[in-house]
Amino acid sequence: MRSLTSEAAHFSDHRMVTVTLDWEGLVKIGRGSWRMNTSVLEDQTVRRSFSRHYLEWRTLKELYDSPIEWWEMVKDRVKGYFGGVGRRKAREKRASFNHHNKALQRLSLLQLEGFEVA
Repeated sequence: MRSLTSEAAHFSDHRMVTVTLDWEGLVKIGRGSWRMNTSVLEDQTVRRSFSRHYLEWRTLKELYDSPIEWWEMVKDRVKGYFGGVGRRKAREKRASFNHHNKALQRLSLLQLEGFEVA
């Protein structure tokens, strides 16, 4: 805390309190919050795979000192699991786009060279 002041507030029987905090070194700024892409839950294979993972994680519960510590571990693993699924799906989507884009470019070149393209 850098400073704390109290002064009379006009037209009131209350006092105004002002606190100035020094956050430097206290707040660690990371990458921000993570939001799961819920569209991956539409994939039955992803849901089945996640269920198997979760059942494994549940068996680890007794190894933790408290349910809260276990839950913190589960949250990290859920984030890692669905983050990996999202990255894989994005990679597949990019690869499909690139494949189709190259096919269209080849057809366009053939058309420019005078070939009939249907």
